[in-house]
Amino acid sequence: MLTQNEGPEYAPAITPDGKKTAYTQLSRVQAEKGIWLLDLASGQKLRLAEKGEYVNWSPDGKSLVYHAPDGEAFSIFKVGADASNLTKLSTGGFDDELPRWSADGSRIFFQSRRTPEGNWNLYEMQPDGSGVKLLLLE
Repeated sequence: MLTQNEGPEYAPAITPDGKKTAYTQLSRVQAEKGIWLLDLASGQKLRLAEKGEYVNWSPDGKSLVYHAPDGEAFSIFKVGADASNLTKLSTGGFDDELPRWSADGSRIFFQSRRTPEGNWNLYEMQPDGSGVKLLLLE
């Protein structure tokens, strides 16, 4: 257990410098739900987003990506490490999930059901959400 909240915490992601971790907090208490940042030295917490899961840090540690419910599908979002600049990256109402930064920070890889068959496939996009490109088709 990372903190002492009512609900479970899962899917921690350590910052590239190893000083903080982002994680998902579930709770019946709305103010405790979402994606949180924990300073490992001080124990100080900052809520980064009200909903979402499976965070992944940018290589420079300045932002992170995650997926969250968005209507009837999941979308990919990006937020600053200080909870600023929350941005929805994916569009179109597809199930876009499990985003991961490339090692150089130039691309974000993710899985999505964008084909008529509804199969999961691997895609990439630019850090601003543009340039979505299919990489692997099942």
